[in-house]
Amino acid sequence: MIKQNKYIKNFYIILFVLSFSFIFGLLPVSMDYGGDEKNYIKNLIDFYYGEFYFNENSHLSYRWGMYLVPSFFYFFYGSNPLTFFLSSHAVIFVAFFFFLKIYFDKNFNWIAFISFTTLWFTNPEIIKLIYNVSPQGTGLLVLSILMFFIFTCLKKKTDDIKINLIFLLGILIFFLYGVKEVNVFIIFPILVFLFLKFNKKQIIYLVLFGILFFLLECILFYFLTDGRFISRIHYFFLNESSVFNTFWYENEKFIEADGGIISRWLKISTFSKFLIPSTILIIIYNIINKKNVSLEIYVTSYVTLIYTLFVTFFFIKINPLVPFVPSRVDNIVIILPFCFVILIDFFLRIKFFRIKLLLFCIIFIFLLPRNVNYFYKNFIPSSASTDHNILTVYKHFKKLDHYNNEKGCIIFSDLYTERLFAYFSIHKKKEVKNGKVLYSLENKECNNQFLYLKKLNIQD
Repeated sequence: MIKQNKYIKNFYIILFVLSFSFIFGLLPVSMDYGGDEKNYIKNLIDFYYGEFYFNENSHLSYRWGMYLVPSFFYFFYGSNPLTFFLSSHAVIFVAFFFFLKIYFDKNFNWIAFISFTTLWFTNPEIIKLIYNVSPQGTGLLVLSILMFFIFTCLKKKTDDIKINLIFLLGILIFFLYGVKEVNVFIIFPILVFLFLKFNKKQIIYLVLFGILFFLLECILFYFLTDGRFISRIHYFFLNESSVFNTFWYENEKFIEADGGIISRWLKISTFSKFLIPSTILIIIYNIINKKNVSLEIYVTSYVTLIYTLFVTFFFIKINPLVPFVPSRVDNIVIILPFCFVILIDFFLRIKFFRIKLLLFCIIFIFLLPRNVNYFYKNFIPSSASTDHNILTVYKHFKKLDHYNNEKGCIIFSDLYTERLFAYFSIHKKKEVKNGKVLYSLENKECNNQFLYLKKLNIQD
């Protein structure tokens, strides 16, 4: 009977996740054509068009883990917006499922389940990741799967941990490092827990796997850079655009006298100022009261605390103070699920909040107003001005691309739109100028009959 109930519960969870995925697939959306997203797309297309995507002047190009999921969808759909919509869409929903499985499967609670779902699918940062190619989305996917197997490992007896599980953990840890360099601040506390759990032989295995993966990366980088760089770390620190060149950050408005120690958390205007401080206070409470929290919450609390401390107090320049991790919300997104889980667990666990409706009141008062404001000012207006969704964008763009190839009579609203259209087009022309790969569309006579294109939407 218990197993049957467990299967029914899992069925409802999976059905719920798939339903949300379908709903977000039906919503009309337009891709973000701004900086990083566009560059990630171009890097991937360069790779598939026989040009090396490694750009020595761009820190985005060496994040090899970022390109694995889009490559899978590119194999099926090629240069089409659907490739990038699906790759971003899939990682968020798979990550959501794994986080649910980790934190809410053992002692299932509908209040906790609905609360986490509400925070996840109304958060502006998460929503942006559903429709945009970015390392934050892939990072959440890898982190969710890694944490699932971390807790699988920690709950086993040490002697029952097999080498195949250690190998899998090694792959996922290295994958997380490959997605974005700041993720090493999450990897560090995870390794501490594993080393405390493993015996000497298992630690040796994990270290050897790590060395193996690192050597493979070194070999790849050596050949792809014609011997200029031995490894990703070598490139990261010694390249002309390395982290030690502080001009990347010094002129940005968020640099304050304190280097972001306090101002970082007060001046991230797109991020809830309540979430992180309250989470840190709860984390301290959880660590002090270790016996009263589950293994999942205890480990998650430590990982979140260490990551926050590293992000806050790690500097690349002392005078003036320049943070190693820029004070931007995209460097905080990866711990959002941890913050949600820690808050929900706390409010459901402490005795004087037995009336569970108080949890919803607290979430609404402190967290949801900004989310509602985002929907009202950004998401809904963007949806209203778009004439396609994930389910229709493949045919939509194919039709536009065919029209442009036959008549060449499309006027683009801005340079970003034209450039991205060229990236996606199967009729694009490729040329290399001054070592840079450029894509362009053929110009044709329009005879005063044309389509005006704004973010891949047809407008008369």
